[in-house]
Amino acid sequence: MLEVNDKIRVATIFGNGKVDPVWFEWKGRKIRIEKISYRWKEKEGSCVYMHYSIISNGTLYHIIWDRERMEWYLKEIGDDVL
Repeated sequence: MLEVNDKIRVATIFGNGKVDPVWFEWKGRKIRIEKISYRWKEKEGSCVYMHYSIISNGTLYHIIWDRERMEWYLKEIGDDVL
């Protein structure tokens, strides 16, 4: 996995007690999320981070939502999964 740690803009659906990212923008590109393969929560003190392992166009991405700051980050980009 290539570590990135860039702030990104994310279109998100909130509903049924879940937060589902739909697409994100990174370096001028809109990347549509085809599948959320895994999601998990991490707490650091009072901060809660929602992690998403997602697949788009055969590439694995790791994005994070910082719930306290209401900001999204692209943490890592993986190898092709297909």
